[in-house]
Amino acid sequence: SSSKDSTTTTGATPSQSQEQQEDNNDQTKRQTKTTSLQIPQAIAHHLTRKGHAKQRNIEKNTKTKMQIIKNDEESKKGSSSLLLLVIEAEYPTKEREHVDENVEEIVQKHMNAATLLIKNMIKSYKKNPDHFEKKAGGTFAEQEEAKKRKEEILKKRHKKKIAANVGDMVTNNEKGKKKKQRKFY
Repeated sequence: SSSKDSTTTTGATPSQSQEQQEDNNDQTKRQTKTTSLQIPQAIAHHLTRKGHAKQRNIEKNTKTKMQIIKNDEESKKGSSSLLLLVIEAEYPTKEREHVDENVEEIVQKHMNAATLLIKNMIKSYKKNPDHFEKKAGGTFAEQEEAKKRKEEILKKRHKKKIAANVGDMVTNNEKGKKKKQRKFY
């Protein structure tokens, strides 16, 4: 797992009209820090399954953007092939008055957090690669067992809800009785 860091500045290009340049100057110039990691294809699949949920959670929590670059030749090899994961974070330059002095340190912490999460995922993959593999439906017996487990879980949840509701009803009835008993002096 190799990583590379780079920083670039983006702003208005000379070919843009004067109005667009003014809009960009109002929004502040942005700098981008990027880091790239080599990840197994199984981890890429793990990050992107279920609507990219895992990837979006990491991006949200670390305030970064992640992009997986797939190589067509390597993607045919299977889950052991390595893909490139690019992690980038944008931040305003120090030219603006309201930008904190330590914004680069904060962005670096965000980048370190994202790379740490991915490196821990790689470490976990090396320990237990079966967890990250694609899971098929299984045999009919395995599917039946999974259905039974789900039904048992739902029954337990339902019993807990009923018990909680019965408990609420008992306390409500007791409260109601107390309210009906008035003392006249």
